[in-house]
Amino acid sequence: MNCMNSKEAIKIAKEVAKELKKAEFTESMYIIGSLSTGHFDKYADVDIIITTNKKVYSKDVLPIINNFVTKEVYQDDRFPYRIDAEIKGLKIMLFFLLEGWVLPGIKQNKKAGEHEYNKHKDLI
Repeated sequence: MNCMNSKEAIKIAKEVAKELKKAEFTESMYIIGSLSTGHFDKYADVDIIITTNKKVYSKDVLPIINNFVTKEVYQDDRFPYRIDAEIKGLKIMLFFLLEGWVLPGIKQNKKAGEHEYNKHKDLI
């Protein structure tokens, strides 16, 4: 459970995004989930998709975010790479996907068309 509001959560997400944008593998980043749809509450985490131009793993990502991570919650070093971490008291889930995988993968989900994807994500 976090005890911050959505403005504080967005501020932390943008700090992390600022560092990840410096990486040569980063193409774009999106906030998805409850923070982007306006349903963020004390039980929510922040979900960020980072699209990349190559496959990335912990050796690529951890040196960039280690200054922020206060507690690592989970890490899956397979690809697509995922890390769940506590950053400044907020649980953040980072998903690293190849740029070309994101929209086609969402379009395959019959419940989420392209228009819903564009409506429910925020570029950071």
